[in-house]
Amino acid sequence: MPIRLSAVVRRHGLAFRVRMAINRWPTGGGSVWIAITYPLSASGSLIWRSSTMAVVQFDDEDLAVGLARGELSLIGRLIGSPPPLYALGMMLGRVWRYKGDLIISAVEEGLTQFLFSQKADLHKAVTKSPWIFDNFMLVLARWEDPTPPVADRLRWAPMALQIWKVPFECFTEKIAWRLGSSLGVLHDPPTLHRSDALGGLYVRAVPVLDLTAPLLDGITAGHVDQTRGNFVASVKMEKVPHFCFLCGVIGHIGENCPRKEAFAGVTPKYGVFSVATESGSPVTEDTLSK
Repeated sequence: MPIRLSAVVRRHGLAFRVRMAINRWPTGGGSVWIAITYPLSASGSLIWRSSTMAVVQFDDEDLAVGLARGELSLIGRLIGSPPPLYALGMMLGRVWRYKGDLIISAVEEGLTQFLFSQKADLHKAVTKSPWIFDNFMLVLARWEDPTPPVADRLRWAPMALQIWKVPFECFTEKIAWRLGSSLGVLHDPPTLHRSDALGGLYVRAVPVLDLTAPLLDGITAGHVDQTRGNFVASVKMEKVPHFCFLCGVIGHIGENCPRKEAFAGVTPKYGVFSVATESGSPVTEDTLSK
């Protein structure tokens, strides 16, 4: 529960009301909200000005209808170079094929809200998140109250990765689990794949990644006794929109990298080799042994 404080301060014959709310989040940290009424209105209006911005207060009764509507709402984070909202709505209509109505609204920088008229349409959209297009991706999460952590929840999304250069003797389902788990919490079970055109065998894993952090470009693996089976596997991303070859973060390209100057004269760790262009066919241990 937030801690709320209120006080009246008098200066030069005018009365100012200072209001403060302190929120502590379960995961640590918190937020502080401050508003100053100047001068204090005789009518006791709930609308006042703080600096050059108007501030409005409301209570739970005012929110009652809106909170119920939240069950049909999703919060989305657009990463990359998304189209305008009207074009986004047309694009999602073709992809989602929703049967009811859909309202899209920008709620704050980087976040967009989606209001559905049918729960089935909402469920289909959120369970297949993230949605990846040519120049952008859309990460979705269910609406929650209160929503301060929503930006943190939208930092994470399951991403399909390919793990290459795994020796034949290590190309097993058990080791595939170990390799995939080293990249993050697995959203789906890892699978063994074969692609003669792309270069042989690879493990496909779908870990939940922090989209604000650099992609791990490789995995060092080996036997516990350090005497055999040691190898370095490479990691490729499937279906990634914008990917920076300098910092390794999804959402922009090298020429727009905010850390571009820090990488001047440094050989990039990433490149076109970091992105998978095709996919192979699933195989099993049994078919490889025959």
